[in-house]
Amino acid sequence: MSNPSADLPCACPDCSCTCPADQAHQRNGKSYCSEACADLHFQGQPCPDPGCHCEQGMRLQADRFTDSSTGRSR
Repeated sequence: MSNPSADLPCACPDCSCTCPADQAHQRNGKSYCSEACADLHFQGQPCPDPGCHCEQGMRLQADRFTDSSTGRSR
């Protein structure tokens, strides 16, 4: 039998946070530690944990899909 209040790892890539299952933000069947992580830092929102900077990894991934000369996504 599983413990409903067990801590879950955040599903955001590069996030080091865990969150209690009953407080996790659910998105597409995955658990996240915050709404910012659940939104995959769409608008650059920082992770709420001051020691985690997973939003920086998401920004780097987004930059790979943007043409720097035109600013358009590929």
